[in-house]
Amino acid sequence: MLQWQSPEKCRFDRSQGGSKPDRLCGHTMSPVLVTSVNTGGNCGEDRLMEKVTLDFSKVKFSYTPQKEDGSADAVLDLIWDIEQNKEDRIF
Repeated sequence: MLQWQSPEKCRFDRSQGGSKPDRLCGHTMSPVLVTSVNTGGNCGEDRLMEKVTLDFSKVKFSYTPQKEDGSADAVLDLIWDIEQNKEDRIF
């Protein structure tokens, strides 16, 4: 029997390439419940595809602007409470 425990938080990041990548933007969700996992693929492809559906009540959007010289500036965060449909300050 397969047993699964959903993570408390889930984070997805996007970073720029290079030898020392900076995090450009990201999403952190909490609390997370994995509601579905499906595997599959397309005919003729050698890669397996996995689709994971998540349910969560808060999300934090993070964005890192770049300075003129290309280095990272201070991170900007927005926390949104989906259940309350409003901005929140606590994550």
